Amino acid sequence: MRGANDDQATGRQLQTGSKAKVVQLDQCRAERLDESVSAVRHRLSELQRARVQAELSAGRLMRELAALQRELRDCRARMIQSGVID
Repeated sequence: MRGANDDQATGRQLQTGSKAKVVQLDQCRAERLDESVSAVRHRLSELQRARVQAELSAGRLMRELAALQRELRDCRARMIQSGVID
């Protein structure tokens, strides 16, 4: 025969089990969120590194372009001096 105390004990066990499952789910969600944050930080770091590389490449290209423009002006000046073009 079951008594009122047995029912209360069973209810407490179920409640404790439910709370444990909620805590476990929260921990799982927190771990997934931490993983997502870590992945976003890693990707952000990669993008920042790529941006720096792109800026360095752009700087090299700008210097090369400036050098080619100077060379073109010098060639035109020599051609004008030699009478090849007016």
